[in-house]
Amino acid sequence: MTMDGFQTFRSQFKATGQASPTATTSYRDRELIRMVPGLSDLIAELGGKVLNDGAYRLLDDQLAEAAEHFIAEAMPVQKGIRAPFGCDWMGRIYAVDGSKRRAPNGELCACLLDPATRDLLSVPGSVADFHNSILVEEPDVAYEEPLWHQWRERNKEPLAFSDVVGWKTPAFLGGSLEVSNLEVQPACVYWPLAGQLIAQAFNLKPGTPIRSVTIE
Repeated sequence: MTMDGFQTFRSQFKATGQASPTATTSYRDRELIRMVPGLSDLIAELGGKVLNDGAYRLLDDQLAEAAEHFIAEAMPVQKGIRAPFGCDWMGRIYAVDGSKRRAPNGELCACLLDPATRDLLSVPGSVADFHNSILVEEPDVAYEEPLWHQWRERNKEPLAFSDVVGWKTPAFLGGSLEVSNLEVQPACVYWPLAGQLIAQAFNLKPGTPIRSVTIE
């Protein structure tokens, strides 16, 4: 068994459902990923697999590319300094924070990018702290566990690896965080669409209505 800083996470998050049959994880060799001890090996082991019925997953190459496209579209100043590695069931993207911010042990921190709210949030700890402590001990913070259980009561089947439960109407367009405003969507569709909505919405004058979105 691999011995690194992610053993607590491995003990609590298990592969469930069907893994992506064509998953590859070459993105694990990117510089920011390699700078986090053990992260590349964790991605090689679990990338492309559904964990805990879809509550959280480590990305494969296809989802990593889609997440990077979202960052470039919605938050272009962050391109290249945020390296996506995972996402939760709602499609919130977790990434290595390539800024100067460091955890108390000197390691790179994690950050969260939310396509539904346009938030870029700093995770208070290293990437390992996020997996071992926040995901395990604070699931209500990490992936909205109460709402996850509400949604699961109505949807018994595990999420497919490539799907997330995205907002029908994002928060920045007046949507509310309720089960009725959530629907299963392919992440590779949800993230680019959210990126374009954000790019269009925040380049408009205040109060201008958005009447249509063009998906390229």
